[in-house]
Amino acid sequence: MKSCLKVAHKSSLIENVFVMGKFKQSLVWQKVSALDKQINMLSETLLEDEPFGLLGQVKETVDAVVSSLDAGDSLAETGKLKYHLTIALNATLELETQLVVLSDLEIADADDISPMLEDIIEIQKLLKREIQKQS
Repeated sequence: MKSCLKVAHKSSLIENVFVMGKFKQSLVWQKVSALDKQINMLSETLLEDEPFGLLGQVKETVDAVVSSLDAGDSLAETGKLKYHLTIALNATLELETQLVVLSDLEIADADDISPMLEDIIEIQKLLKREIQKQS
């Protein structure tokens, strides 16, 4: 029961964060930032010259999520927040696919990828909720 209350409190924080321009305090930003760190740590353990260039794509995609949230926050007053949240959501879908491919091709260990995929799903849920609030 307490965890549900915490989630509800964090959800209301997200609602106020984008309006106030303090997105770095939001749960979604914290989760995206943590995911970015996880991906950077993963990339340090993988070969930089992996044959498919997926690692570079993964890094670019997580950066796209971060950049979209940043842009959306800076334009929240202009009504463009929903657009940038949608871009961030789409980038998480792309990131999810890229991580699955890294695992399927055995470039990265499935045990390393699995927690990141769980985090991505949670980030997607948060973004979808925020997008619905903007409609």
